[in-house]
Amino acid sequence: DFTALDINDKRVSLSDYRGSLTYINLWATWSSWSLQEFAYWEDLERKFGPRGVNFISVSMDFIKDVKNWKYLIAEKELSGTHLIQDPESSVWQDEYYIKDLPRYLLIDKEGKIISVHAPRPSENMEDVLDRLLKQ
Repeated sequence: DFTALDINDKRVSLSDYRGSLTYINLWATWSSWSLQEFAYWEDLERKFGPRGVNFISVSMDFIKDVKNWKYLIAEKELSGTHLIQDPESSVWQDEYYIKDLPRYLLIDKEGKIISVHAPRPSENMEDVLDRLLKQ
């Protein structure tokens, strides 16, 4: 489990999303690769969100960069659930071994990790989500 802060500074937990397949986008405002994937991310979210898949974007920016994070979300009109890493939680680096961004995680309905190296949205993620939803 992890905790993060939402756009309104409310603490959110991964367990809040249990019961649905969850695709997590770990990104940062300074990562051009992260920003390039958002168009594909939003396409997937429009297609699979109504089918019950949670799409959660978690910024790995430092908490001191909250203004930049909120500004970028508004400027780019990014939809969906946006969180920023909780400074009190080191689960990302310690347990998920996050060394580079963007990184995508896939969590099953019971909250178990399917992959800590899920495909990027621009790769074959649509096929992966289709297959998982049919199981």
